[in-house]
Amino acid sequence: MNDMNQPPIDAYDDFPEVGSQPQAGEQQQKKDDRKGFQNPVFPNDSVTTCSGFINEIRSHAKDSDTLFFVRAGLIQGARRNDRGEWEGDITNCDLLVGSTLRKWAESMKQFKDPFSGIRVTFVIRNLKFTPGIYEGKPVLSSRGVLEAITIGHLDQ
Repeated sequence: MNDMNQPPIDAYDDFPEVGSQPQAGEQQQKKDDRKGFQNPVFPNDSVTTCSGFINEIRSHAKDSDTLFFVRAGLIQGARRNDRGEWEGDITNCDLLVGSTLRKWAESMKQFKDPFSGIRVTFVIRNLKFTPGIYEGKPVLSSRGVLEAITIGHLDQ
Protein backbone atom coordinates (compact mmCIF):
# COMPACT_ATOMS: atom_id res chain seq x y z
CA MET A 1 0.00 0.00 0.00
CA ASN A 2 1.28 3.44 -0.94
CA ASP A 3 1.59 5.89 1.92
CA MET A 4 1.15 9.58 1.05
CA ASN A 5 3.39 10.57 3.95
CA GLN A 6 6.46 8.81 2.53
CA PRO A 7 9.02 11.02 0.79
CA PRO A 8 9.07 10.72 -3.01
CA ILE A 9 11.57 8.45 -4.68
CA ASP A 10 14.55 10.54 -5.77
CA ALA A 11 15.43 8.59 -8.91
CA TYR A 12 14.66 5.55 -11.02
CA ASP A 13 17.32 3.10 -12.18
CA ASP A 14 16.67 3.43 -15.94
CA PHE A 15 16.02 7.19 -15.90
CA PRO A 16 18.16 8.84 -13.23
CA GLU A 17 16.94 12.35 -14.08
CA VAL A 18 13.29 11.44 -13.35
CA GLY A 19 12.30 12.37 -9.84
CA SER A 20 15.48 14.26 -9.07
CA GLN A 21 15.04 17.93 -8.36
CA PRO A 22 17.73 20.42 -9.38
CA GLN A 23 19.26 22.37 -6.57
CA ALA A 24 18.25 26.01 -6.19
CA GLY A 25 21.77 27.15 -7.09
CA GLU A 26 21.73 25.10 -10.32
CA GLN A 27 18.44 26.66 -11.45
CA GLN A 28 19.74 30.17 -10.76
CA GLN A 29 22.96 29.39 -12.67
CA LYS A 30 20.98 28.19 -15.72
CA LYS A 31 18.88 31.37 -15.67
CA ASP A 32 22.00 33.52 -15.38
CA ASP A 33 23.61 31.72 -18.36
CA ARG A 34 20.71 32.62 -20.67
CA LYS A 35 20.97 35.90 -22.45
CA GLY A 36 17.67 37.67 -22.00
CA PHE A 37 16.13 39.38 -25.01
CA GLN A 38 16.19 43.12 -24.64
CA ASN A 39 14.99 45.64 -27.17
CA PRO A 40 14.37 48.83 -25.21
CA VAL A 41 12.97 52.01 -26.70
CA PHE A 42 15.19 54.79 -25.46
CA PRO A 43 13.81 58.22 -24.46
CA ASN A 44 15.14 59.86 -27.64
CA ASP A 45 13.84 57.15 -30.01
CA SER A 46 10.84 57.75 -32.19
CA VAL A 47 8.45 54.99 -33.24
CA THR A 48 6.41 55.31 -36.43
CA THR A 49 3.47 53.07 -37.32
CA CYS A 50 2.36 53.15 -40.93
CA SER A 51 0.74 51.07 -43.63
CA GLY A 52 2.26 49.97 -46.90
CA PHE A 53 3.78 47.15 -48.93
CA ILE A 54 6.93 45.02 -48.82
CA ASN A 55 8.68 45.26 -52.19
CA GLU A 56 11.87 43.33 -51.51
CA ILE A 57 13.95 41.64 -48.80
CA ARG A 58 17.73 41.86 -49.27
CA SER A 59 20.79 40.86 -47.29
CA HIS A 60 24.25 42.33 -46.92
CA ALA A 61 27.25 40.55 -45.39
CA LYS A 62 29.22 42.74 -43.00
CA ASP A 63 32.25 41.04 -41.44
CA SER A 64 30.87 37.79 -39.97
CA ASP A 65 27.36 39.20 -39.57
CA THR A 66 24.54 39.31 -42.12
CA LEU A 67 22.27 42.35 -42.15
CA PHE A 68 18.80 42.19 -43.68
CA PHE A 69 16.98 45.08 -45.33
CA VAL A 70 13.37 45.51 -46.40
CA ARG A 71 12.45 47.83 -49.24
CA ALA A 72 9.08 49.12 -48.14
CA GLY A 73 6.50 51.27 -49.89
CA LEU A 74 4.94 53.45 -47.20
CA ILE A 75 1.48 54.87 -47.87
CA GLN A 76 1.61 58.52 -46.87
CA GLY A 77 -1.78 59.96 -47.65
CA ALA A 78 -3.43 60.32 -51.05
CA ARG A 79 -3.02 62.53 -54.10
CA ARG A 80 -4.83 63.11 -57.38
CA ASN A 81 -3.39 61.48 -60.48
CA ASP A 82 -3.48 62.88 -64.05
CA ARG A 83 -7.09 61.74 -64.49
CA GLY A 84 -8.19 63.50 -61.29
CA GLU A 85 -8.65 60.22 -59.36
CA TRP A 86 -7.35 59.79 -55.84
CA GLU A 87 -4.52 57.30 -55.39
CA GLY A 88 -2.21 56.39 -52.54
CA ASP A 89 0.90 58.50 -52.20
CA ILE A 90 3.62 55.88 -51.72
CA THR A 91 7.17 56.66 -50.56
CA ASN A 92 9.74 53.90 -50.94
CA CYS A 93 12.38 53.44 -48.27
CA ASP A 94 14.99 50.91 -47.21
CA LEU A 95 14.73 49.72 -43.62
CA LEU A 96 17.23 47.74 -41.58
CA VAL A 97 15.54 44.65 -40.14
CA GLY A 98 15.66 44.74 -36.34
CA SER A 99 16.60 41.79 -34.16
CA THR A 100 12.94 40.95 -33.55
CA LEU A 101 12.43 40.11 -37.26
CA ARG A 102 15.86 38.75 -38.17
CA LYS A 103 14.86 35.06 -38.42
CA TRP A 104 11.69 36.01 -40.30
CA ALA A 105 13.66 38.02 -42.90
CA GLU A 106 16.21 35.24 -43.28
CA SER A 107 13.50 32.68 -44.07
CA MET A 108 11.43 34.99 -46.32
CA LYS A 109 14.39 36.22 -48.39
CA GLN A 110 14.45 33.04 -50.46
CA PHE A 111 10.98 33.69 -51.94
CA LYS A 112 10.39 36.04 -54.85
CA ASP A 113 7.68 38.59 -54.10
CA PRO A 114 6.13 36.70 -51.15
CA PHE A 115 4.03 39.73 -50.18
CA SER A 116 3.03 40.99 -53.62
CA GLY A 117 -0.15 43.02 -53.23
CA ILE A 118 -0.53 42.30 -49.51
CA ARG A 119 -0.98 45.30 -47.25
CA VAL A 120 1.31 45.40 -44.22
CA THR A 121 1.42 47.57 -41.11
CA PHE A 122 4.97 48.54 -40.14
CA VAL A 123 6.41 49.60 -36.80
CA ILE A 124 9.61 51.53 -37.54
CA ARG A 125 12.11 52.94 -35.08
CA ASN A 126 13.83 56.25 -35.87
CA LEU A 127 12.53 56.67 -39.43
CA LYS A 128 14.38 59.56 -41.07
CA PHE A 129 14.26 61.08 -44.54
CA THR A 130 17.14 63.25 -45.72
CA PRO A 131 17.34 65.06 -49.07
CA GLY A 132 20.34 64.54 -51.30
CA ILE A 133 21.57 64.50 -54.89
CA TYR A 134 22.41 61.33 -56.80
CA GLU A 135 23.74 61.54 -60.37
CA GLY A 136 22.59 65.14 -60.58
CA LYS A 137 19.02 64.36 -59.54
CA PRO A 138 17.35 65.12 -56.21
CA VAL A 139 16.71 62.05 -54.06
CA LEU A 140 15.20 61.40 -50.67
CA SER A 141 17.37 59.02 -48.66
CA SER A 142 15.74 57.08 -45.86
CA ARG A 143 16.81 55.06 -42.90
CA GLY A 144 15.12 53.36 -40.00
CA VAL A 145 14.87 50.04 -38.18
CA LEU A 146 11.92 47.75 -38.91
CA GLU A 147 10.87 46.44 -35.50
CA ALA A 148 7.52 44.72 -36.14
CA ILE A 149 5.01 44.03 -38.89
CA THR A 150 1.40 42.96 -39.11
CA ILE A 151 0.66 41.14 -42.34
CA GLY A 152 -2.73 41.65 -43.92
CA HIS A 153 -5.31 44.38 -43.69
CA LEU A 154 -8.89 44.29 -42.48
CA ASP A 155 -11.26 46.94 -43.75
CA GLN A 156 -13.39 48.36 -40.98
